[in-house]
Amino acid sequence: MGIPPFSIRRRRWHPGVLAANDDCVLVCFRGTEVSQIEDWITDTRMELVAGPMNGMVHAGFYDALSKVWQVVDESLRRLDPLGNKAIFLTGHSLGAALATLAAARWHDIGRHVNAIYTFGQPRTGDHAFARNFNFAFMPTTYRVVRSEEHTSELQSRSDIVCRLLLEKQ
Repeated sequence: MGIPPFSIRRRRWHPGVLAANDDCVLVCFRGTEVSQIEDWITDTRMELVAGPMNGMVHAGFYDALSKVWQVVDESLRRLDPLGNKAIFLTGHSLGAALATLAAARWHDIGRHVNAIYTFGQPRTGDHAFARNFNFAFMPTTYRVVRSEEHTSELQSRSDIVCRLLLEKQ
């Protein structure tokens, strides 16, 4: 009883991968690449802007997702034209923030996301965003943060706080 093979589509958006089989679609976002100045600029644009789920979100992350949103959303629609496959999102660091924001955007337009797995996710939004995100996704969000990793502890000038579930019980 193995997992059927996935077809993989690589795109020229914030590097990531969309993979699908007959039952599900996996959307993976990559993290910050230290050699890419654009990634560092994205990470440090910490002002809050209006975002999904009636919250304020990290401007750099939201702008990065907005630049690739059309490609990501259209790719998902092509891989799941009937809207009946399970959708799973994942990412590391910057990619974790993008996965979280993508889930929130799809939620706002009525697209069901089955689960979100993030690794080393930085804080993504304000209290309202966190509250609304948790209400919608807490049972299906898995956030992994190493205690030595300081990315998730960074506070911005605007005191960005995203209280996602740290541990499943």
